[in-house]
Amino acid sequence: MLLLCTVFTNAQTLTTIFSDNFDATSETLNTNGWVQWGGATISLISSATSNSGTHCAQFGGKLNTSCYLRKTVSVTAGKTYIYSAYTQAASGKGHTLGYNSTALGDHATSTFTNSAWGQHSITFKATASEQLDIYVYMYSTGTVWVDDVLLQQEQWTIAASANNGAYGSVSGTTGLTDPGTSVSLTATPSSGYYFVNWTEGGSAVSVSSTYTFTASSDRTLVANFAPVSASITLTGTLSSFSSTYGTASTAQSFSVAGSSLTTDIIVTPPTGFEVSLSSGSGYLSSVTLTQSLGSVATTPVYVRLKATAPAATYSAANITVNTTGSSQTESCSGTVAKKALSVTGYSIASKTYNGNTASGTITVGTITGFVGTETVTATASCTLSSPNVYGEQGTIVFTLVNGTNGGLASNYSLANGSYWAPISQAQLNITTGNQTVTYGTAASAVTAAGAYTPSGFVGSDNSGVMTGTATYTTTYTNTTPVGTTGITINYNTGLNTTYGNYWMNKIAGTITIIKATPTVTVTPVGTYIYNGSPQGPNAATTGGSTGTVTYSYVGVSGTTYAASATQPTEVGSYTVTASVASDANYNAASSSATAFTIDVPTALNNVNLSNIQILTNNKKLLINASSLISSVSVYDAFGREMVRKLPNNTSVSIDMQSAGLYIVETKLENGELSRNKFMIRL
Repeated sequence: MLLLCTVFTNAQTLTTIFSDNFDATSETLNTNGWVQWGGATISLISSATSNSGTHCAQFGGKLNTSCYLRKTVSVTAGKTYIYSAYTQAASGKGHTLGYNSTALGDHATSTFTNSAWGQHSITFKATASEQLDIYVYMYSTGTVWVDDVLLQQEQWTIAASANNGAYGSVSGTTGLTDPGTSVSLTATPSSGYYFVNWTEGGSAVSVSSTYTFTASSDRTLVANFAPVSASITLTGTLSSFSSTYGTASTAQSFSVAGSSLTTDIIVTPPTGFEVSLSSGSGYLSSVTLTQSLGSVATTPVYVRLKATAPAATYSAANITVNTTGSSQTESCSGTVAKKALSVTGYSIASKTYNGNTASGTITVGTITGFVGTETVTATASCTLSSPNVYGEQGTIVFTLVNGTNGGLASNYSLANGSYWAPISQAQLNITTGNQTVTYGTAASAVTAAGAYTPSGFVGSDNSGVMTGTATYTTTYTNTTPVGTTGITINYNTGLNTTYGNYWMNKIAGTITIIKATPTVTVTPVGTYIYNGSPQGPNAATTGGSTGTVTYSYVGVSGTTYAASATQPTEVGSYTVTASVASDANYNAASSSATAFTIDVPTALNNVNLSNIQILTNNKKLLINASSLISSVSVYDAFGREMVRKLPNNTSVSIDMQSAGLYIVETKLENGELSRNKFMIRL
């Protein structure tokens, strides 16, 4: 059977979490979650042996075998519990009560051997909200009976009331309270009454209207109030006070008088103020006006803001004037201003342009003007109107930080400073592009082709902030040999940036020089006069190349002469091609095919063929005419007469001894004269 109830005792209040007297008609041990472990079978038996009611649980152990009757229950962290049960053991057999959990471990009572019914218990405080086993344990042979099992939570009852509900009221923690709980009770008097004290069982336990204690037992407390009979009279009002931290304000006063007094009058100012019975000295946190025969004559009480009062506004605070049976208040207010500090030696370090308006690092300097041995420190910031070089006169904003010896930043002020905040240029990398240059290229063409890549912009800056046109310098000249290393091109001048925020870090590019292809031109060209020797153009311009020049001659336009490095001899039309070999700075190259001719000597050029037919056949020169031939003369290319015949016939045959170019002069009887060129090829 499971029972839930609350039991009130003189010592404490116990709230039952679980109980079982094993008396329900339909109950089995399993019904309420009881289980066994080891030993003999556990069973319910009739009332003949029960502690109360009609049944109890019975279990027995075997020889040298442990035996448990166990049940699992829930507990709550921080709560205190009492587990109890009635037990009886046959022949005084030893048994214990205990509990076991993950958080608390296994704990048991000392061994019981009672052979008559007896109640046993164990108390524990849960350290975690969890499932926990309670058990009865026996180690031996024999029989144990269990009845009236209880698991109860321990609590204390706190009761509080006023001695008279019309005199005042009580508020705070009352009712069932867990052990160890902090309890706070407050007594508030009604108008015309005052709080006397707290009592318990007629004995005073506190004279404070707020009474705080730790719950460790049942408590019944009474707040005692009494009617006010004493009279306190206050005259005069106080204007608002003002001061600076570290200096007390000018004092003001009001007057206090009392009658029908049973105790002295105590004047207590609020936080930040102090009082005295003398205007110039003796200021304390409270003063006492001593009554004589129940009276206090009209007495001035001087009030001022403390020199140590923190800088703040004190609004509508009350000075309390108390005596037994009477309490009055005098309103006061005021303001404590922050104490102004001075700073010297502050400065702003130069910073490199970074695109934001925060200044460089600020050195705060030396701060003076503290109260006594107090100190505070300061941080500083300076926000500029522009992020650009070269800076501006910046306003330094100081922020005070709590220091030593009670120094609080809230009690001091430090005016802003002014200082030139310099900003230096940031580095912008100007990387000149590499170039590959043909040997002989003019240096001006190389610098004209210069290009650069900027890098190192800060913030949101990009190439859009750049202005101007770059010029370049180079170590290259048009005679720098191919393959020379260490030849560079570098940005020189001409670039700038908006507001001049960057300086140009020049990073040179590399010049790689490659071979040029020269222009080859054959010289001289034109017509050559046959002289019987090889001839033709045999010179060329090579555009600076020092390579070996070779020539190739070939006949054209009907002149038969196969390509050869040897100049031709015979009269005819030819072309010549000059080729230059590669050298250190130039590639191999060839000229175009250049035409030239070999012609007969000028003196023999005018030959009138007329009606004379001249034929050559191997070494024979055959001349046929339409009339008688009176004479024939054959001349070589230099005009020397080689053969002369007087045929007096219309034809003549002349044997030639060698190949070459010849001129034949034929005269007819009719006076006609003709000259003709012919070539003999053997």
